Amino acid sequence: MLLFVGVGCCCDGAPSRRQPSVAVPLPAVAAEVIAKVRCQADGAFPRELPIAEASGAALLPAGARDAEVLFVVSDSGNDGALLRVPLSGVADERKLEAGKLPLGDLRSDDVEGVAARGGALYTLTSSGVVRRFAFHGEALVATGAPYVIGPPPHSCPRLNDANCGKNWEGLCLRAESITARCAGYAASKTDGALHCVVEEGGHLRIDPLKPALALALPDKALSDCAFGAAGGAAERTLVVTTNVHGGSKSYVVDEASGELARIDVPGHVTNEAIAIDRGGALYQLMDDNHAPSAASRHVCTGW
Repeated sequence: MLLFVGVGCCCDGAPSRRQPSVAVPLPAVAAEVIAKVRCQADGAFPRELPIAEASGAALLPAGARDAEVLFVVSDSGNDGALLRVPLSGVADERKLEAGKLPLGDLRSDDVEGVAARGGALYTLTSSGVVRRFAFHGEALVATGAPYVIGPPPHSCPRLNDANCGKNWEGLCLRAESITARCAGYAASKTDGALHCVVEEGGHLRIDPLKPALALALPDKALSDCAFGAAGGAAERTLVVTTNVHGGSKSYVVDEASGELARIDVPGHVTNEAIAIDRGGALYQLMDDNHAPSAASRHVCTGW
């Protein structure tokens, strides 16, 4: 865009002689790229879920039929509160099951990232503590002791602290069947970046050599990331979402460049967690510092 400015001068009190207009270029505004994904709201899905401060979500097959279940987890002060949302007959709230993750007596309960991989559920606190859970019958049980995702600065010196250091806000893991250097990513609110996560000996670690994937987002806006569920339409697609500072927008991420393409769906007042099921439906959840938590489901194609 050009701004035309008239330039004149006055010398020794003589009348000014008007000079030709000068074209001054204005800074270019990058056009927002829209993802090819097309989504439609599912009006049958509950607009609220009976859980406080939904901060993370992931999908796991559960039960005799391996039907998908959306697991929603609360953050600090809620002692690992967990809600199971069956995706068959989900409109019937009587089928929602409340429970707690067995966090043990260690450190922070500020669970911010939740992801599924290989039939297990992984959680990540804002301070950098990782826990792994697996099914024992119908119950989720902790497998192994909690550990840090990496030494400082990737974990906080005091693990009981919250919103410290990298201030991890999300965890996303790709299907085990997909080979890649990064098993997934940890989303840092401090950096506004996705840090490569590798799996070593059954533990998740930040790759110390691979640079973080920087995202062109407003400061402190990044709030979660997700890959589509294993075997599903979006299993190779990386998605991030933003809180109120980023307009609660969700984006498809190019893993090679970090470029963002916005998914044309409305967010909540402040998005906190996302998940994508095998059919390609996108779930968005809001942390509003109390219960219930706003929720939405959009049926999407074109991943």
